[in-house]
Amino acid sequence: MIGIAPDKFNRFVLAARYIESLCQNGLNRPRILDLGSNENLLTYFLNGYPVIQADIVASPSALNFIKCSAESIPFPDNSIDIVVCLDVLEHVHASKRNRILDEIIRITAHSTILAFPIAHSNNTTIELLFSELWERLYQAPNEFLMEHRKYGLVNPSGVIEHLKKSFQHNRLFFTFPWQFWLLSNLVERYLGMLSKTEAIKESLNQLFNTVPVRSLDITEAYRAFIIAGHKQYPPIDEQWFYGKMSSDEELTSSNIVEPIISAQTALEQLNVYARDLENKLKKTTCELEKANHQNERFKQELKQYGQTLSADYDALEKYALHLENTILNKDNMIVDLQEQLTNLLTERKNRKFKE
Repeated sequence: MIGIAPDKFNRFVLAARYIESLCQNGLNRPRILDLGSNENLLTYFLNGYPVIQADIVASPSALNFIKCSAESIPFPDNSIDIVVCLDVLEHVHASKRNRILDEIIRITAHSTILAFPIAHSNNTTIELLFSELWERLYQAPNEFLMEHRKYGLVNPSGVIEHLKKSFQHNRLFFTFPWQFWLLSNLVERYLGMLSKTEAIKESLNQLFNTVPVRSLDITEAYRAFIIAGHKQYPPIDEQWFYGKMSSDEELTSSNIVEPIISAQTALEQLNVYARDLENKLKKTTCELEKANHQNERFKQELKQYGQTLSADYDALEKYALHLENTILNKDNMIVDLQEQLTNLLTERKNRKFKE
């Protein structure tokens, strides 16, 4: 699984590590719900722990799946030990997010794990850049990022403040540098334009997924992780989590500041990279148009040649018919001559008999 896309790896490996730590610290045979996922990835990362998957859309590979909306989860109160909800909130309207959080709180017996892209200017900028590149390459919008723009990325302080009303323990940390998100997606899209690159993509993903990541603050990270619950969670080494964790102290919007790191230089370089990709795409398009033009010309030549062959065939067919008629006429002449000869011989024989 280490060869999967870094963005997915980051989400699921952290969630799986925390679940395993809970199990190692006394939570036996937990009932786990993966809300908003239908890819079985959490099951793979947990290496055998059963996971219930819930989403509004099922996939052919979905196992132990329940179709439902995150706003109305069909489980009783306090019936799920661990509720996992990764990169879901940014795909629903901001007015519905607290309703989803309330449903998660209602069914959670022990802990919930949330993750989502953070609402700050660096993330908004890189997503917009990547969306524009995607549309240039595929002549269609990226549906996931289009929903990010439509509904907005998530403010972690608002989520924490809502969870603290119900959960005694809440922990927030920031992970996955926004540069990693952009670079890994650009590499994947660029390699996707080439043939026979699966082994290269997997190797690069492994490289991304095994690079040690330093502790991040909110201005450096693409994603926020929140661990919340009714019961005290075990201590977790922050390097093990690849992230910088907050304490249980109240986190409000006043201490989540706007990014102080400008992405301008990086984005200028990436714009150059995007223009280079666009030029290569235009060149490839021109070559394809030229090939199509040559193909059309070749088809016309084949058509003309076929028409010539057809005319020649018609002429040959007429000539064959003429030969056939000629032979038939000659056969008739031979038959007539044979009859005349037979008549002459008969007549001569009769004369001799009379004499």
